[in-house]
Amino acid sequence: GVTPGLGSSAAVVSAAVAALHAIDWGPDGARESHGAKGQRLLPPEVLFAEAFAAHHRAQRGKGSGCDVAAACFGGLVGYRRRGDALPSVELLDLGALPPLAAAHAGPKASTTQLIEAVERAGQQAPAALRDVRSALDGAAQRAIAAIRGREGVRAILAALADSSRALSELDRLADGRLEPAPVRELLRIARDEAAVAKISGAGGGDCVLAFAEHPDRITRVKALWARAGYRVLDLLPAMNGARLEDETIEKLPKAAT
Repeated sequence: GVTPGLGSSAAVVSAAVAALHAIDWGPDGARESHGAKGQRLLPPEVLFAEAFAAHHRAQRGKGSGCDVAAACFGGLVGYRRRGDALPSVELLDLGALPPLAAAHAGPKASTTQLIEAVERAGQQAPAALRDVRSALDGAAQRAIAAIRGREGVRAILAALADSSRALSELDRLADGRLEPAPVRELLRIARDEAAVAKISGAGGGDCVLAFAEHPDRITRVKALWARAGYRVLDLLPAMNGARLEDETIEKLPKAAT
């Protein structure tokens, strides 16, 4: 099936790592789960370290890993990578976020391939790519500072708008690979309604997010997206990250010897 670009691969890896830790592997090969429904199976810091390493290898070191952090910790996170060290994760106030909407723009793109396209663009225009990366970093820092400082929705929206502009410039450098026609249409519809809109994840399809100061504006954006034939997603925040949902996991067949 088609999966939206909301960190599904990171969520699967994080859930798999948590599940493996929830299973008792007996000497006879019998496997049973332990833990109560709704319980976190590992401290999120431990889960993140293991899931990040696995996801990082799968993406050949290309992805940021911020979606892994979101899957492990839940809620809203501030995320920073520095070299090869384990990224830092800061829990933020989810209630500070402006009203938002999400729509699916098309088939899931390959994060690795899109990053490689950006890297090729950087070889052609290194100064331009440095400027875009600096703009994206600055926008993220301003958004986090606005949330930390309780500066209000308008300050957060201003930072998100800066991020959106920088991503569109990155798309230009990458010859339109990040914002293909369906993405551009979703962005245009939202922006025509005075909402801030941006791609989620690496872009290239997947999802577009829209943010606005007032919920009625987001309701209008969602209606227009649906009228244009796009799938609008009903999103609920996952506050606790990876956790056990079933009371038990059925015993699996004994391992072959």
